[in-house]
Amino acid sequence: MENDNMTQAELILLLATLAENIEAKAKSAEEAAQIIRDKIEFIKSISGKSTDGKST
Repeated sequence: MENDNMTQAELILLLATLAENIEAKAKSAEEAAQIIRDKIEFIKSISGKSTDGKST
């Protein structure tokens, strides 16, 4: 069975990268939110999971 858990270090790296991406690209709160939503959709597409953690 595959382990889908993220370590604390991986989570920190993901959040830091996301923050840098938002700082560089977003000009409004709406754009920042869309960057986050796009990243969520990307992660779901490569992990085969829905947002509630169930397999798709």
